[in-house]
Parts: sequence; C-alpha cells; structure tokens
Amino acid sequence: MAEAADDGDFLYGVPAIAKHMNLKPRQVYHMDATRKIPTFRVGDKVCWSKSAYRRWLAEQEAAARKAPPAEKA
Repeated sequence: MAEAADDGDFLYGVPAIAKHMNLKPRQVYHMDATRKIPTFRVGDKVCWSKSAYRRWLAEQEAAARKAPPAEKA
C-alpha cells in the first residue's frame, strides 16, 4: 500500500492529498499530471503544501473575479 502522511502543512503522497481534498486518488493524479494543482515531488511521491495551495487558490479566485463574464450563447 502507498505510504501517506500529513505533517501539519505538508501532505506526502496522493492518498493523503486525495483525503484532504475529498477526491479520489485518480483525480489527484490527473490534476497533478495536467498541472491543475500546485504539487511537487520528493522522489517518486507527489507532495503538496497546504499553505501553497491556499495561496494558489486565492490567486485563481482573484483572476476569476477580474475576468469578464462569459457570454451566453
């Protein structure tokens, strides 16, 4: 079984990230592969910083608020 750890701000391993985000591990692998979430690797393990994710999420929210509304077809 894959090792997963949650050490405060740091999540080590896809299972820990998936549990924190309430997603399936496969979804986290996809989001990592497509660079949809800010992750990094330690060896072959996908890792995640909760504080970096909060900053990234705030940036995404600010960008969405600045974007013009989508036109309805």
